Amino acid sequence: HRNIQEQVSALLNIGILYQTLGDYRKAMSYYKKGYEAANNEYGTPELMLVLLCLIQQAQVLFKMRRFDDAKRLKREIDSYYQVIAHDEIVLPKCIFEVWMESRFGTEQHVQELIEEIRQYLIRDTEYLEQIDFYVEFCGFLMEDGRKTDARQFLDLLTEKLGATEFLHLRMRMEEMEVQYQQKYSDETHYFEACLHYMTLQQEYERTLKEFKQQNLSNIESLQELERQRQEFEFRSKCDLATGLLNKDTFRYEVENYLEDRNRGVTDAMIIVDIDDFKLVNDSYGHLVGDEVIVKLSTLLKEQFGEDICGRFGGDEFVVFVRNITEITQVEMRVEQFREQFAALGFGKNANVHNTVSIGVSYNNGVNASYKSMFSCADEALLKAKEYGKNRVAFFEIKRGLLKYV
Repeated sequence: HRNIQEQVSALLNIGILYQTLGDYRKAMSYYKKGYEAANNEYGTPELMLVLLCLIQQAQVLFKMRRFDDAKRLKREIDSYYQVIAHDEIVLPKCIFEVWMESRFGTEQHVQELIEEIRQYLIRDTEYLEQIDFYVEFCGFLMEDGRKTDARQFLDLLTEKLGATEFLHLRMRMEEMEVQYQQKYSDETHYFEACLHYMTLQQEYERTLKEFKQQNLSNIESLQELERQRQEFEFRSKCDLATGLLNKDTFRYEVENYLEDRNRGVTDAMIIVDIDDFKLVNDSYGHLVGDEVIVKLSTLLKEQFGEDICGRFGGDEFVVFVRNITEITQVEMRVEQFREQFAALGFGKNANVHNTVSIGVSYNNGVNASYKSMFSCADEALLKAKEYGKNRVAFFEIKRGLLKYV
């Protein structure tokens, strides 16, 4: 379940970043983490990654002038290399050997290694993946006073990068060109290199500005897409006339809750039905009927906004109240809702009044399903209608008892 290769690669890249910034202590800490991860305890060690982590540690030790430690680590690197790489070129290892040989070895061997790296760069079709190593090596050649070798590598890298669209990499080469001309050429060539770098810098800034503008445009497009997604999600989940959950979404939310419900708590299913709603539409028109629906929905949200509220279409509304501490509190809220709705006026002169009948079921102490709770609430609603409408009936599932208000 652990992607060791990607984990170690990430740690190596972070270490290389700190190494480039000159923070060798942090770089070393990440290389050591990478080494530990590559020697994973969950399977076969990733030996090539182990080797790369050791090489990077050795490079840092060399830059910190801890040469004895670097020599000791080189022996361990060589032993790993013989086992897993044989004659295959591992670029970071070759670069490290140039460093070591330039200090402790012979010039002939140094030149052989430099030529080996140069030929490798010529053949390397995936050189961009190792560009940091090549650039650092080119910088080393300049610092070490190897004018001819540095020139060859600069020309080779500039030629390869010139065929790409990576302006930031081309700028790195131009920056190194400036450093080279400052170190090895006259003032005229140095200023020419600076001018060329400044020209490329302007091109880079223009390109960067275009990218930023494109990114802003993309962000605006993404924001619009997100707005549309939210709107589509709302439309798929909610009744558009009232903003309450539709039948399918209401059932999904309640069933999800009931699956994880603690049996020791009590919940309530409430079904609200408008009395004689068809008569309202027929007598006063659909505009008044729509007003009744909207005002009922608003009142429902005010009374039960923290609960799960839905509209099942037409004149039927449903509420699911979770984790009730006092049943009497729910009964008071339901009765208050019934009274407040009955007091509302509709129509142009607010002289149209209507009532609701309500059925409530409780799952006190039992693991009642959504279907059974809805069925019991519906039975209570039928009794409320049967006993004269504009009233509330309660059904306690555990005892199978009905009571009326």
